[in-house]
This record gives sequence, C-alpha cells and structure tokens, in this order.
Amino acid sequence: MKPYIFRLLEHYRLCLKADVKLSAENSWSVFDRIRNILCNEWGSLENKRILDFGCGRMYPFSFLFRHYGCRVVGIDHGLLTLRFSPKFVMHTITNDGLITGIKETAWQFSGNSKKFHNKLQELSGANMDPKGIQLFRMDGQRLAFQDEVFDGLVSVAVLEHVSNIQAVATETRRLLRHGGIAIHVVHLFPSLSGSHEPYWTWPHLMTSIKNPKVEPWDHLRQQRWLLDNSLNRLRMQDYIDVFRSVFSKIEFQSGIDVGSEIFLTPQIRAELNNYTDSDLLTRELYIICYKE
Repeated sequence: MKPYIFRLLEHYRLCLKADVKLSAENSWSVFDRIRNILCNEWGSLENKRILDFGCGRMYPFSFLFRHYGCRVVGIDHGLLTLRFSPKFVMHTITNDGLITGIKETAWQFSGNSKKFHNKLQELSGANMDPKGIQLFRMDGQRLAFQDEVFDGLVSVAVLEHVSNIQAVATETRRLLRHGGIAIHVVHLFPSLSGSHEPYWTWPHLMTSIKNPKVEPWDHLRQQRWLLDNSLNRLRMQDYIDVFRSVFSKIEFQSGIDVGSEIFLTPQIRAELNNYTDSDLLTRELYIICYKE
C-alpha cells in the first residue's frame, strides 16, 4: 500500500477533477427539496431567521436562503472568509495546519469556487456577492447563541463529521423557536460513497477512470483509502434513534446511491454481512425535526 501522503495527494487530485458544475446542480436540487419542505409548513421563507449549520467554504445554502428573503447566519468549524486572500491562507495554515492551507489554496486557484458559484447563480438567480452574509467559526456541539433564536436550522453533509450527535440534536432543539423546523441531510457512512472518496462520490469520475485505485466499499473492508478521519461511521438507525430521543415530532426521508447496487457483488455482500442492504445502498438521510 502506498504511503499516506501519496494517497492523500491522489485524493486531492481527484477532488480538483470533480465536476463543480454538477456539484452546484446537486446543491440546488437539495436546497429546492429543503425549501419545499419548509414552505409546506410556513407558506413562505420571507424574513425567517435560518442557521446554516456547517456552511462550508462556499456556503451555497447561505446564498440561496438569502435569495429567498431569509436572514441567514452561517457557522462552520473551519475558518471562513468572504474574500479569499493570502492573509486567509496564513490564518488557515496557523489554525488548521499546512495540508489544509495547501488544499484551500489549490481549490481557489483551480477556479472551482468561481465555477461553482457561477453555475449556482445560473440555476437559482441568486446574487453570489457575499456582502451581508454573517459567518462565524463555532463548534457545532456548543453553539454561542441564545435559546430559541432561529426559525430554521439546516445542515447538509455535516453530521457524518460530528462525533457527538446527541449534543447536536440537543443544540438543535435549544436553538429553534416554537414552530421552528430543522432539516439535517446526512451522507451515510456505510453507503458506497460514504467515505467521501471522490471516485465513488462523483459519477463522472466512475465512468472516466478505467482502473480505480479504490475498491467498492473499501472504507468498510480493507480501509486502504479511508483518509477522512472525521467521519463518525454511524448508520442510519443511529441517527434516527438519537433524534427521536430529543424531538417528539420528527420525519425521515432517505435516498439511495443511484447505481450502487451493481457494485455490490456476492463476494462483497458476504464480506459485509453485518450490514443490511439498506445500510449499504442508502446514500442520504433527511432528518426533519419540528419544535412544537
């Protein structure tokens, strides 16, 4: 097996090859689904105060919620910036290490961030000027907000990186006003793409690379390419049990990894006999929490 640094470089190389326009389309699709759920309850998003929980380096959902008239606050455990600059790179290296600083710089200079935002603007009509968006660096398990200050809380592909889900569920309930709604979209670890390995996450890479270095479900089998140590490895039922213990009114929706079943050979299925078919083929879980 190749040393860790070579596997890490290969991982980032594939990340930079990812189709960011496809990523923008996916973000818009997820947002549209979230928006429909919220509007079915509220009628309109206008003037609702929304917490974009784990907003990420490009905070697409903050832009989109603002476009629909919401007052948005974005928080993330990593450093955030409205404008990329050498000063931000140095802050990132100082706070999060050299590897993270290099990754962020490579991402920005690749032009991927601009391509992503341009495509998202084309799809939604949203203004991609970050002016006016509030961004804070915070630990999602201990948020520095007063009780009952948000109408809505949304996270997308965040909870799988959180070690203490019970703390997040409790914080979610604390922050919501009565009548508020939280929607957590979880990328499930046992799924084919659950390791966040680019080859299995981006369909265009699956078809363009003839001999993938990463075998299907490697993160549950040999674990040769499991590079993201922040993943908590929880299954769908683990999330369901935790959030049901905190919210009396709650719904769950799931979505499969399209096409993943063709990679689940009899040999792999036998190796992973401690997982259910649902565990292995379900990519995402929508956790919809209502504070009555």
